[in-house]
Amino acid sequence: SRVEPHEFEIGGIYNSLEIYNYNTVNESGTGFNTTYWDEMLRKGMHVNADAADDNHNGNFPDNFGGYLMVAAESLTHDNILNALMEGRYYSVGGVDGPRIDQIIIDGRNVTVSCSPVERVNIIAGGYVGAGTTIMAQKGEKIAEASMKLTGTETYIRVECVDEYGRTAWSNPYYL
Repeated sequence: SRVEPHEFEIGGIYNSLEIYNYNTVNESGTGFNTTYWDEMLRKGMHVNADAADDNHNGNFPDNFGGYLMVAAESLTHDNILNALMEGRYYSVGGVDGPRIDQIIIDGRNVTVSCSPVERVNIIAGGYVGAGTTIMAQKGEKIAEASMKLTGTETYIRVECVDEYGRTAWSNPYYL
């Protein structure tokens, strides 16, 4: 998605932002960006994230490369739309990308459970350097990560990244 930073200056009108487009990643290497999303979150905007593939199947197959995993009460149109509007989903970039099983915020602790990955990033809004990256030892994988909160974070979001760079992005949790 080719956008300019000034296009995000109008607050309150966005429900979500496409941060990953599998077609554009393969076509020109420009279909991935979380910088604008974090900038919006740091400004206090409440914005979820989406991954998509556009499914053009032109010069290369691009189906199922960007998708949402929706936590709907049941597979009905209304329940799926409600889950999307309420942010009860996470985004995945890459065919058969990682899973986010659970994120628990308990007092001053964040715990992430996911499919086995090489790295879990817990991105936090607040002071410079807020958040952490938990990496597996060489040749190993992790399926859980945690971080202590300082109390100054304004939001957290999670990225689970596998050995191929495929990523699952949670929506933000506002603190």
